[in-house]
This record gives sequence, structure tokens and C-alpha cells, in this order.
Amino acid sequence: MAEMTELEEIESMLRGELVGVAESLRVPPQPATPHGAPSASHRWIVPVAIAAAVVLVLGGITLVLQHRSDRTPPPTTIPKSLPLIPFTVGRTLYVDGSAMPGAWSTATTAGDSWVAAQKDGWWWGVGRDAHRITGGSHAMPRLSSDSRVIAIERRTGSSRHIEVRATDSNRLLGRWRVPGKGREASAAFLAAVTSPHVMVFVEGVRNTQVWDVASGRTHPMKAPYALMPTDNGQMVLGDIHGRQWLGSIDDSGRMHLTKQLPKEFDALSTDGWYLRGIGVTPIQSGSNHDRVPTGFVVAPVGSTGLTRLDLPSGWGAQGVAWEAPGRIVADGIPIGHGKVTIAQHRLIRCVVSLKRCAVVGD
Repeated sequence: MAEMTELEEIESMLRGELVGVAESLRVPPQPATPHGAPSASHRWIVPVAIAAAVVLVLGGITLVLQHRSDRTPPPTTIPKSLPLIPFTVGRTLYVDGSAMPGAWSTATTAGDSWVAAQKDGWWWGVGRDAHRITGGSHAMPRLSSDSRVIAIERRTGSSRHIEVRATDSNRLLGRWRVPGKGREASAAFLAAVTSPHVMVFVEGVRNTQVWDVASGRTHPMKAPYALMPTDNGQMVLGDIHGRQWLGSIDDSGRMHLTKQLPKEFDALSTDGWYLRGIGVTPIQSGSNHDRVPTGFVVAPVGSTGLTRLDLPSGWGAQGVAWEAPGRIVADGIPIGHGKVTIAQHRLIRCVVSLKRCAVVGD
């Protein structure tokens, strides 16, 4: 029980830091173009001034955005296997079909690479090869969409550095000192990293700095947008009117708009589908009071035809991930029976083609 309390303290501290970042960031003015700085209005996506950190915890539901390149035939039944991707159920992190030692939370993935938190801070790994991140920073590390590089923040006294490593070898690719002093330096945070052209995006009070790792040069991002990247490397932009867009970044660091997204969504897969929680209900999990969905609607981006996926009766989802095209995994918790304990969490899997979800964990 002591371990769980310490993990809850880490999560509480992380939430507090996100709020501090949000309060310190300046919302950019609306530009002359029709697309401006991100904004969000629905109940889980907190104001986009929090930018990249928003994907850590959104109103009690941990959102992991995942892409799988393999295309398998749609199943006729709901598979009962363990998650195909690194994923936490309760405090158990499943990787490569079995549990990793220790108590975990907040897992995000890209390909075979993952990032997750323990009571001693952040860890990252490729498969079951895990690395503890030292350096006194609570900033969430960022994986590139192709899973080949990871960007990590480290702190030494008042100095903050970003380092980039190759995930296959843990080889250091570059190290950069975050510029600025005082409030400006403390408000800046690691937003995203791209690959194969490795660029790091650090969002600050006045602008977003782009660090080109190969050349060592830095410059402000060449677009009038703040950004809200996903953990799989996609960039989500929004404007002051609540519209949200998928964005891409070219090798010069310039942002481009690609597709308009729905006004409300909670998870986005790189094969073009979004997910939104429905039937939100309050729960108490540990010392936290959260609100969790009891179902989802999913659709391809740009489509008006929604598919509804209801969770089994009496269950909610505290975390959710796109496991593969057309398949979703969720950290299921019982609802309506008082305080939820870690031991009550179960794996839930949904299959879009079957329009069904089922509890598949013991």
C-alpha cells in the first residue's frame, strides 16, 4: 500500500506541474491566417496552453496514442490475450506479453519503445530492456513517432538540459541547454521530438524553440501556432475558435496543417481514427476523485459516421490505447461499488468491427 501512496504522490505532483505550466504560458494572439494557437473546450482535454503535457493525464483518463503498421484480418471474437503494446492495467505494466517488475503508471508507447513512471521517476525501454531516467526532472520524456529516438530533460541546479538518445543503443545523439532565466526558463518544457530528421521542440512563454540536433542550431518555430503533440509524434493544432487540426513538420521546422479534427476527441491513432469517451461517471480511485467514461465513440477523421462501443455493464475506463487498427485496450475499473482498489483493475478490449467490448483480464 505504501508504494501505491508514493505513486499517487508522483501523479499529484505531475498534475500540479502541468497546472503551473498552464498558468505561466502566454496564449498567443490570433494570427492573420485562419488558424491560430491551440484551444480546447471539452471536459477532458484541458486548455491547450498546457500543450504537450496535456497527454499525460486528461481528467483521470490516461491517453496513449499508438500506431501499428501490421494489418491483420478483423477478428470474429474478442481476443483474450495480454496487450500487444506496452500498457498499464492498475499498476502493472505489460510488455511483450508479460508483466514488468514493480508498480507502474502512465505508460506511453511508439512502436516497441515505451515510457512509464515508477515511484522513483521516469523509465523508458525497448521491449523488456528498461532504463531508469536520472537527473531530477519530472518532465515527461518524448518518443519520436518512428520510436527511434527519445528526448529526455535533465536538471542540474537551476540549469535544464535536453538530451536525445537512440532507443536501439541508448547512444547519445546530442545535448542542449534550455535557454532563458527565471520564470522564462522554468516555464519552458519539452514538447516533442521528430525522426529521422531529429528536431526537438521546447515550448516556452513567448515561442516554441526548435533544436536541430544534427546541426546544433536553434530557431523559433516557423509558424504562428503553439502545438499540442501526441506521444506518437503527431502534432495537433487548435485555434481560438475551438477548431483543431492535424499538423506536420517539414525539415526546416515549419508547421503545416493537414486535416481538421473533431472539436472533441480523447485519443488519436496514426491510421486515421479518433476516439472520444462517453457516459462519463465519477469514481474514487485511491485518494483521487476522477471521472471516467463508460464507453467510447470512434470514427475515421473527417467522417460523420460514429461507431459506439459500450463497456461491459458496471465498468469504466481509467486508461485507453489504440492497440492495433480497429482494436482498443482499456484499464477497466468497476463503478458503482464504492472506492476502487488497484486489485480491482482489469484489462478490457474493444473490437470496432464487432461493436463490442469485453473484460478479458482475470
